[in-house]
Amino acid sequence: MNDHKLDMKCLLFRALRMPLLFVAFGACACLCLPVLAYPFDVNFEAALLDRIIVEQNGFESQTRAFEHDEIRNRLFLTPLISCALTDSAEFLFTGDLEWTRSNQAPKDNLEFTFRNALLGWSHKGLRIKAGLQTFSIGRDLILYDDKPGVDAQYKKKHFVADAKAAFLDGASPLVDLGIAYQPTFFEHVRFFGTWFSDNDNSFAQALQNGLHPSPSTSRGDIFWYGVDFGWFLKKAYLSGVLIRQTGNSTLEWRHRSKSLNLSAYMLDLSLEYGLTDEITAQIFLFAASGDKKPRQGDFESFVALNPYNQRSAIFFNGGIDEPFSTDKLSLSGVTMAGVVAPGMKLSFDSGNIFSSELSIAALFPESRPNSKKDFYGLEADAVLTFHTGSKADFMIEIDYFSLGDFFKRRWHHGPSAVLNFIIGFDIYF
Repeated sequence: MNDHKLDMKCLLFRALRMPLLFVAFGACACLCLPVLAYPFDVNFEAALLDRIIVEQNGFESQTRAFEHDEIRNRLFLTPLISCALTDSAEFLFTGDLEWTRSNQAPKDNLEFTFRNALLGWSHKGLRIKAGLQTFSIGRDLILYDDKPGVDAQYKKKHFVADAKAAFLDGASPLVDLGIAYQPTFFEHVRFFGTWFSDNDNSFAQALQNGLHPSPSTSRGDIFWYGVDFGWFLKKAYLSGVLIRQTGNSTLEWRHRSKSLNLSAYMLDLSLEYGLTDEITAQIFLFAASGDKKPRQGDFESFVALNPYNQRSAIFFNGGIDEPFSTDKLSLSGVTMAGVVAPGMKLSFDSGNIFSSELSIAALFPESRPNSKKDFYGLEADAVLTFHTGSKADFMIEIDYFSLGDFFKRRWHHGPSAVLNFIIGFDIYF
């Protein structure tokens, strides 16, 4: 009976997905119709992005081992077309034409990906965007991805209310609601709540490398609620996000099923201080809960859908390679043992000539599987960017991750460190 209800729910969302999107897109288009009689401006821009990546002892998600050595070149041509239908309406289209060459692939790969295709409308304090667009949920730590949906925001004086709705993986809807107090451009406090209905086995896929044997299907609802803030404390700037996660999921294996209650947390805090006009120092703390016994009691590992975490480039997926990130040590979705990552970053910006960043983070499991596996490792990332005017940038990045006993005790004969070296350029037309 429960399976029948879940199937009906999934079919209902699949049936309603396109009609709801067409209604939202059509409503936005109707709001734009009165201005179509006016002259409008069409703007065309493009960017050429190139990355040459040398990876040594990289993490291979399929084998869960540090055995991936690769040299690859990823070249992106990104067109952008925007059409301003007076001040109140706009159309935006962006995409990526990607060419990839790798010494691990038998042939080159060429593909085109749509990134944004949306209509936007604004009037006084109200702004609505409908179509394929980039959604950021939980300061990118729950979701950072291009999905079809609607994004609405209303601002009155220092108060902002917003609502986002999107479809993930076909028939899995996500809704995010928030209200914020924003007295200045850089200062804000936003309270939010997010609901995701897993109708396409998203949770099961996130657990593929965490539970053995891994479940084949999943159905359930996940809730996140928390606060996102940024505030000046005299000359220092305190910012962060605190998230609490609840919900439930029914996992199915071949011959059995299990219902789980979700109970987890995540936080990301930073304190930034300007030492001079060019040099900024920052200390930060990222933490996400883990579960040493996921088969017993509540599931306490924090679940994210498709996060982008800038705290490190190897363990997470930050750095200049962030638009092209692939495998991470921390899987997109679930890090079973959780993570606690204190660190610091030093930034230098000379203005129009060059900028640089150096960050160091120590990474620990939040819930240790045992007393001998208590340290993921130490990561240092350095980025140097040369600015050749407003139309081109050249950059170099070096990432070094020294493996701790958490990994060394699993792979006794494995490498001691992971190394990434990246050079690239961005040219804007």
